[in-house]
Amino acid sequence: MWSSQQTLGYICLTASYIDTNWQLHSHILNFIHVPPPHNAICICESVLECITTKWGIHLKLFSVTADNCSTNDSGISLLRRTVERKNNISFPLRGEYFHIRCGAQIINLIVKDGMNDMDDTISKVRDSVKYIRGSPKRLHAFKECVKTMGLDEKNGLNYDVPTRWNSTLIMLRDALLFKDVFQRLALCDPSYTCLPFEDEWSHASDLCQFLKVFYDATNLFSTTKQYLLGNLDKPDVIVKYGIIESTLHELSAEYKNMHEDSDTCNMGRANASTSTMIAMEEYKSVSRYGFKAYVNSVSPVVVHTDLDKYFLDPMEEISPTVEFNILSWWKANESKYKILARIARDVLAILVSTVASESAFSTLGRIINDYRCSTTPKNVESLICTQSWIGDANNLCESSHDAEHLDNEEC
Repeated sequence: MWSSQQTLGYICLTASYIDTNWQLHSHILNFIHVPPPHNAICICESVLECITTKWGIHLKLFSVTADNCSTNDSGISLLRRTVERKNNISFPLRGEYFHIRCGAQIINLIVKDGMNDMDDTISKVRDSVKYIRGSPKRLHAFKECVKTMGLDEKNGLNYDVPTRWNSTLIMLRDALLFKDVFQRLALCDPSYTCLPFEDEWSHASDLCQFLKVFYDATNLFSTTKQYLLGNLDKPDVIVKYGIIESTLHELSAEYKNMHEDSDTCNMGRANASTSTMIAMEEYKSVSRYGFKAYVNSVSPVVVHTDLDKYFLDPMEEISPTVEFNILSWWKANESKYKILARIARDVLAILVSTVASESAFSTLGRIINDYRCSTTPKNVESLICTQSWIGDANNLCESSHDAEHLDNEEC
């Protein structure tokens, strides 16, 4: 939920899916004005109207990714129960993975909580940057000190936005480069009284290292076309793979019932949720020890399903220098693991963050401002969705042109 300068509440509904050519797409479907009260019932009704009346995709839902707050929790839970009751269906795994909390926001909450203990250090660095940049004369004196000490002045000093910790990381990182310049300036300018102490500079350096880890993780969450899995510790590998396999077999039975037809009825149970990412991405991200140890630990089974075949097929050797594309692999092996491919298409389309929707709110801030705030919600939605759809169409044309160019080269 986002409130504009008109004090109107909006929800951005974004659809993420993998097409039959195994290309990942993400489109803004609706930019909904939600009238007050902004409670769980209103959120549920607004989203339900879009996915049923406007788009007719309520039976194709696999998961919903939203910010981590109690209203969203209740609203999405109500949405799941409503769709299941009205259509007499049950979402996969009893809806256990229907609601995905935004990973980027969870990281944001963790970082903000950790930064509370460093407020004094951050405030001193922030005040130092403001003092230097608050006057052309002081900024000139600072640059002269930089030149005198032989440092690169191109980096410069950056303000941070206190509510955005990633900007605080950039501010601290740049300020640490000019630590000696700040200390020299304090000797020359008696008005400069907010110089951090030595231990505070040390704390700022430690904080940068702390924030860098979460900064990189947030960037990964913000990327819509990468599938990465962290390394598993050796003692936990077999246990984790066992849990995954158990989940796969449970999910496979459900997918068999949903999608069984003439060409899949002989497959029995088939499924691959998280395993899709693990079994193939482990070449790149997970230690080879882990997967081999798991395979060696399980007893041989008779191959009845494509899930069994998926687990028992030998691992493919992939060169470390080759960038592995999980969607390309599934495109090549779709006919080999038919039901697993259906599950992979659903699972790999799950968004782990709401960054795609948040960017729409940034666009709205440029559409509605102090000088232009009479735009109706209907026109706002038209502008936001049109921009998204035109951009998606342009990207599709570029992809088609690149594919055609490659085909011509091969000929």
